[in-house]
Amino acid sequence: MFGDAGRHTIQNIALMDFGQGLYGIILFWGLGSGITSVLPTLLTSKIFGNRDYGPIYGIVLSVNRFGGVIGTVLVSLLFDLTGDYTIIWPACVASMVLALAAIMICLNRSGKASASSAE
Repeated sequence: MFGDAGRHTIQNIALMDFGQGLYGIILFWGLGSGITSVLPTLLTSKIFGNRDYGPIYGIVLSVNRFGGVIGTVLVSLLFDLTGDYTIIWPACVASMVLALAAIMICLNRSGKASASSAE
């Protein structure tokens, strides 16, 4: 299910002593895993509707995968240049905030478009 990298990550986390923090890690890992697999399909349907869903979702998925490749390369490059992750974590948080803002704008605009077409 997870592949070798995922299995090793789970084994490393299982061997660490997190105390009560382990519950938070489990919660956020579960939410994060579920959101990344379900959210793109739901957002595509909500923003663009069901007409031409297949081609639109194909574009969304392609952009999603391209972003995953570019993000991995950029994080690796920044780590190689700096030697640590101190600049990477804030950059990831900033990109997530920008993505959330873009999602909220798209949802807002799709709601206005559907309301005006209903009138």
